[in-house]
Amino acid sequence: MFSALVLLFAIGYPARQYLRSLKRQQSADRRAKFLASHDVLTNLHNRNDFQETVSDILWKCQENKTGALVFLFDLNGFKEVNDYYGHHVGDSLLCTFAEMLKKHVPDGGYVARLGGDEFVVVLSGLPLSIADPLTHLRLPNSVGLHINRGQQYVSATISGGVVQFPKDAQRTSDLMQMADLALYAAKPNRAGEVQIYQPEMKENFLSRLTLRDEFRMALDRSELVPFYQPIVNMRTGQVVAFEALARWDHPEKGILTPLVFEDIFEDGELSALLGQQMFNKIADDMEIWKANGIPFHKVGLNVVNGDLKQEEFAHSLLTGLAQRGLSPSNLVIEVTENCLFGRDKAAFLVHLETLREAGCSIALDDFGTGYSSITQLKELPVSSVKIDKSFVENILDNEDDKSIIRALLGMSHSMNFKLILEGMETVDQVNFLKDMGFVLAQGYYFSKPVSAAQVPALVLRQNAMYTLGDKAG
Repeated sequence: MFSALVLLFAIGYPARQYLRSLKRQQSADRRAKFLASHDVLTNLHNRNDFQETVSDILWKCQENKTGALVFLFDLNGFKEVNDYYGHHVGDSLLCTFAEMLKKHVPDGGYVARLGGDEFVVVLSGLPLSIADPLTHLRLPNSVGLHINRGQQYVSATISGGVVQFPKDAQRTSDLMQMADLALYAAKPNRAGEVQIYQPEMKENFLSRLTLRDEFRMALDRSELVPFYQPIVNMRTGQVVAFEALARWDHPEKGILTPLVFEDIFEDGELSALLGQQMFNKIADDMEIWKANGIPFHKVGLNVVNGDLKQEEFAHSLLTGLAQRGLSPSNLVIEVTENCLFGRDKAAFLVHLETLREAGCSIALDDFGTGYSSITQLKELPVSSVKIDKSFVENILDNEDDKSIIRALLGMSHSMNFKLILEGMETVDQVNFLKDMGFVLAQGYYFSKPVSAAQVPALVLRQNAMYTLGDKAG
């Protein structure tokens, strides 16, 4: 019996070890297979699985003579959330959105994360032609989560594009390109909109590509020129500064505003080339005005991320001013909030601090349209804050806008920065805000942007009007 037990143990123990090893191997294989087809963060299907699976889904639809819808989604402002709050908060927001999709997608729907904040949903077995694709998948307009132990709420709106199979296209690559075009068309609204693909979207995309090529040639031909809008002291009517605004002097279409070429600012290389060309022309204009005794005082140069990412940005500006005999105090760097609260914030602030210490002024432009708060102004080397025109246009009737800019006025006194009101268009706005205590403003009421050649006459005319009462009369 003892020998039998020894024999049983000798055989059984290795067998059990083998079975345990086999189970571990099978578990590891299942895990490896899962990871090969699923996103580690959200547990949704990943891009590799999407490319393999969707072709099968569409093939089955073709066999069964049914249709499908392909939705492409992303989160507006996700980059800012990721940069400002940290990647751990960005990851949590992505997971929350993934759960939202799983909750709202009908049974049998396919959901995948393609990468970053880009997600795709495929609904199959539908009619060949669908009058309103949006009825098949309805999502909330935004996704959000509480952080810092629930004391703070972070959110992002959702944009999407949807395309139909086989109505719009038959191949996966074509469907995805069209869904991407529809998503791009939804972006300007930034309000949780989902756009249905339309054929003209492809034409618009090709037009943007053509515009980019034309713009590069326009830079080579030096067709981008600054126009100047005055900043006025409302108490005296005197011009105290100018803002330089980019205009395209098109050989066939005439003077074009940035509304025509705003997509260019998303291209870091082209926007940096534009910034360099604008600065050189602004500095040349200031040199001429100075030689002719025109009291222009200061000129604001708008800068974007592409400018601030240039390693020699601050040095090149200061060198360019010195070469023309100009003082750094003649230049104002106008930068928007969103430039200063991303992942490159520290590097950008080094540029701004260098320029400020040399004597340049720093203005925070379009305040109220970005992601910063009033308290964060303390972190920035700004000497002035420009209140976005959206707060001014309804100031006579909107009590909330009145409360906000009144609070900003008090904050500016305690924190020692100037406030400049943008978008002034009527005498009633001017009188109301002047009575409230504001001093500096710009807008069509005083002057539209004018060419460099028109600046001397504008300064002389405006400065001759000693009071706004004379002008209003």
